[in-house]
Amino acid sequence: MAEAFYGRSKAYGEGLEEPDTDRLSRALARNVYGVADVVLAPMAPRLAEFVRAAADALDRTSFEIFAAGEVEFPAPKRVAAQTEAGHG
Repeated sequence: MAEAFYGRSKAYGEGLEEPDTDRLSRALARNVYGVADVVLAPMAPRLAEFVRAAADALDRTSFEIFAAGEVEFPAPKRVAAQTEAGHG
C-alpha cells in the first residue's frame, strides 16, 4: 500500500513540475481511470488542469488558513472554462 501511495505521489509531483499537463494527464489516466493511454481517458487532461489549479491554490494558502480548514479550492467549471478559453 505504501509503495502505491509513494509511487502515485511521485508521479503527480513530477507531473506538476512540468509546464504542460501531459505527464500529469498520463499519471491520472493510469491511477484514476485505470488505462495506460490518455486517449482512453479523455477527461484526464481536464482533471490534470483541475489538479494543477488546486495545487496552485494550496501553494497560496497560509498554514493558518489550511489548519483552520478554510482552504478555497477552485471551482471545477471555472477551471474547465479557463482551459477551453486557453487561459489555463
